[in-house]
Amino acid sequence: MNETINVVISVSWRVECLNLLLDILKNNFEKNYRTYVFCNVAKTEKDVLNKIDMSLIDEFAYCPDEDCSLSKQEKMNNKKLHAKRLQPARLWATIAEVLEANNIGKFIYTECDFYPMVEEAYISGFEGVTSDNFACKFVELNNPKVPFGYMCPCPMYFGSTKTIGSIGKNMAKNGLDMVQRGYAFEGMLAKSAIDTSIPFIVTSDHMFTNHDPNCLDPVTKTLHNHNILDVGATLTEYGITK
Repeated sequence: MNETINVVISVSWRVECLNLLLDILKNNFEKNYRTYVFCNVAKTEKDVLNKIDMSLIDEFAYCPDEDCSLSKQEKMNNKKLHAKRLQPARLWATIAEVLEANNIGKFIYTECDFYPMVEEAYISGFEGVTSDNFACKFVELNNPKVPFGYMCPCPMYFGSTKTIGSIGKNMAKNGLDMVQRGYAFEGMLAKSAIDTSIPFIVTSDHMFTNHDPNCLDPVTKTLHNHNILDVGATLTEYGITK
């Protein structure tokens, strides 16, 4: 029997990125993927949901954040602080809480704009993961944005939902304080994970900018790009054509 692999995906407005990721998992990879999608756009932006290919989603959760609104952000004094730090932290903590309450077993967590190119590399991140630890990309850095290191939220590998639940509680409790201290979201995630003392396995320590359309991680074989029009050549190179 083909093993089912749970993939938890977060999305705000980049629904075209989400649709591409779902196509890769459901229509191009061989294993059976069960997709859980969480979307946090404000109720005023709810029409964006109509652009999502729901046929490729097994479980969809709408958890609106009223600050996750394009019109509202235009009036904010610090749009980046809200859109790039506070909102992702709130969503991550919400997802962690929901998952812990509805145990789905082991799973991959990812944002919608990280595309796996090689299936075996993508699922190999589970190696060594148990119910008491997790695995992810981690880069040892120490600067004001990431004083405890850069912990990439994509892809992350969890053996159970209790580990993400513990990290999520810490994020919910201390997220605002970390934002006010100037942490990037990846720095917030590292601090919350370290505070819980949950051990983690480093899958990769390569740092890339998503402004480079060829920023393919050589270990996880994942491509991070906000513009799907930039990734066509790489998709073709790896045989992702459906």
